[in-house]
Amino acid sequence: MLSKNDFTNKLFLIDNLELLKSLPSNSIDLIFCDILYNTGKTFDDYEDKLGNAKEAMEWYEPRLNEMWRVIKDTGAVYLHCNYRLVHYLRVKLDEVFGIDSYRNEIIWHQGSWRNYSNRKLESAHESMLFYAKPAHTINEQLARGYTDVWTLDALNQNDRFNEKVGYEGQKPIEYVERVIKISSKPGDLVADFFLGSGTTCVASKKLGRNYLGCDINPRAIELTKERLDNLDHKEKIVKHSITNLKDCPIGLFYLILEDGTEQLCIKTEYATSNGGIEAYIVKSGEYLSCNGLTSSLEGCEKIKVIPVNITASERI
Repeated sequence: MLSKNDFTNKLFLIDNLELLKSLPSNSIDLIFCDILYNTGKTFDDYEDKLGNAKEAMEWYEPRLNEMWRVIKDTGAVYLHCNYRLVHYLRVKLDEVFGIDSYRNEIIWHQGSWRNYSNRKLESAHESMLFYAKPAHTINEQLARGYTDVWTLDALNQNDRFNEKVGYEGQKPIEYVERVIKISSKPGDLVADFFLGSGTTCVASKKLGRNYLGCDINPRAIELTKERLDNLDHKEKIVKHSITNLKDCPIGLFYLILEDGTEQLCIKTEYATSNGGIEAYIVKSGEYLSCNGLTSSLEGCEKIKVIPVNITASERI
């Protein structure tokens, strides 16, 4: 079995089943995978042929078993697919993960593809199945803004932020970030065993999570490395006026320590059970306690911080 340091913030060019079998149980916080749809097509970067639906589920079953083994007792699994497999996959996931582990089928409404036909209605959505272990809780405050229908343009329809990197099936980073924000916290380990264009790892790093990526296509690994490297740039840190943790905006801040030094932390959207604020130390991913002060808003008012913005300048 691999140790945690061997697979944290690492990319693997290997069959995902082989990697999954080498991971320790109860070691991953969140799995997001944009799986093979079984279109029967060969794309420039990968082959999407798993046989008929029965054969496809036989191929997926050992991988699903391993995903459920490695996910933590507080973890969750999101699998994205489309009409070709979603109903077969739902039945198989109920069998492998357990019916009670099902949380949602999230519909990604992409808008019209204008694929008109005299045989059927045009397709305008794909699906994502969300399963979780019993102890998993979502970011309730953030999730209140969403239903199980997410309306976002596909990149092939509207690439507003110039995200496309030329890899078939690439998802908008906003779509993946939404999953990560809802079902993980800073410092958590997010894994993608169908890495493709690398969006999951990029989104995880941007949001202060650790990542694990796996694909059998060398270009997927190379492209992901390049995109991650693009995040490693010289940065200009803009400090704002000293305030307290309660009034500090969500995001990065410097904690002012007793000796006058500063420690970079991140304030999340999460609230503690007593109404306090969940914040984490960026470098270690450890929960910020401040001797219990963060557990209540009154305590948070006593914690002196400096909100910061980080802006990119030249690339290293």
